[in-house]
Amino acid sequence: MIKIAVRGNKKFLFFLFSLSILFLNGQTKYIRVIDSLTNDPISFATVIFSNNTGIITDDNGRFELLEEQYLNNDSIYVSFIGYKTLSRELSSLKDTLLILSPNPIELKEIVLTNREFSAEEIVEKIRENINQNYEIQILDNLLFFGQKESNELKRINISKYKSSIKELNKGFLDSMLNSMDKKNEYAIEVLGNYSGSFKKEQQKINLIKARETYSQEKDLTVLALEEKFEEAIKNNVKSNSYFKVKSGIFGGEMDNEYFDNLKPDVDTTDTEAIKRELAEKNKKEMKRKLDFAKNRKSELNSILSYLFYAPKTKLNFITKSNRYNFTLNEMTYFAKDPVYVLSFEPRWGEDYKGTIYVSMDDFAVLRMDFENVKSVWGFDLFGVSIDAYKRSGRIILSKNNQGKYSPKYFQFSSATKFAVDRPLKFIEKNKFVRGRRKQNEISMRIDLETTNLSQREVRIFDSKNLSLSEYDAIKEKNTVLPEFYERFTTDFWEELKTSSKTLQE
Repeated sequence: MIKIAVRGNKKFLFFLFSLSILFLNGQTKYIRVIDSLTNDPISFATVIFSNNTGIITDDNGRFELLEEQYLNNDSIYVSFIGYKTLSRELSSLKDTLLILSPNPIELKEIVLTNREFSAEEIVEKIRENINQNYEIQILDNLLFFGQKESNELKRINISKYKSSIKELNKGFLDSMLNSMDKKNEYAIEVLGNYSGSFKKEQQKINLIKARETYSQEKDLTVLALEEKFEEAIKNNVKSNSYFKVKSGIFGGEMDNEYFDNLKPDVDTTDTEAIKRELAEKNKKEMKRKLDFAKNRKSELNSILSYLFYAPKTKLNFITKSNRYNFTLNEMTYFAKDPVYVLSFEPRWGEDYKGTIYVSMDDFAVLRMDFENVKSVWGFDLFGVSIDAYKRSGRIILSKNNQGKYSPKYFQFSSATKFAVDRPLKFIEKNKFVRGRRKQNEISMRIDLETTNLSQREVRIFDSKNLSLSEYDAIKEKNTVLPEFYERFTTDFWEELKTSSKTLQE
């Protein structure tokens, strides 16, 4: 063992200290942004470096500080709507926590009219000022959209199992069920331009970049079972077959794209066959890209429908205020604006309760929090049940350059339970084979219950009005598919290079 005597050697201690600082600065460092009052993480906060490059915290309020960011920057600025912007020199950043404080409430005099308003009168003022307060024309938004899904298998029981494919017997099924993950999570993040109005037919999206994050770690047993299943399908299912699915008296055709991928490899000497296969792959790839963009547009359209001034809003507490009870809780400040804080709850029949923050100056709603008071929708019929038992969210709006209010931040959470207890049968069909003797069948009775937890967040960084001609000139050119990552890395969003003024509002 080598021993080094350092007592009394101040220069050597200083050398060790300096070396440790260099070593730490050369490593990846994870920083978490939290609320100073609640210690809750601040999801999707904006982090701007001194060279005007920007990144975003994840849904747990974390971001990754890389070695090159130390070398190329001297300071960072962290901001989020409703909080005071925090600036720190990188050289002084020794902690792994950055704490944002809500914008300070200045105890200044508030001048009101010669009378105080009741909760009902404030609501009436909100309704009277909708047309002049809110932007309902065509907008072009630069936004970040994050979606996190968690699916958990609560119960699964398979009985009365029969298979004409001997390799896919009950023992194989039990091995697959015992090895499968009971819970899985994944996240999708998108940066892009979303243009349009509340009209569904007047919406366009152009994706800039996307990422999908989930763990690909799988047990070797599961991989072996998957390979065995694919081999059994290749050996027993005809290449031009398709599948019918029957469940009791119900039936339909199964999407057999998966089975198409298990067809025998194309003869490498058949040039025409190779061309056809390549053309088919390109066609499927383009469809995947278009479907991915279309799904993101559908998600955003659904989130926008929770704006209370949308034509077909899901939150009708203003447009049908007679169905709700309102309470004026306090008068305070939201950010730097004096506001009334009102709570609302349904008198009868409606789904949501919540809280709104209303500007004292022009009676615009600056923030709204809501949650359901009963299951939003569901059914239970023929052994299939769905229960959308949780819907909640937060929307923050701010005034744009045209003096109108438009959304800047959405947070939306939901939970849905799905259960089924029904017979199920897969029947191989092939138009080139007559009769049923030579067709494969797999039948069973399935009893399962799953729960889906979903969280969606949207940050709108920049928003501007578009004329109809400008909107018509926009072409959707979606060639983006999400890049796969096993963990969150903030340097993925290099496309977010923009002025600190834009991102810090």
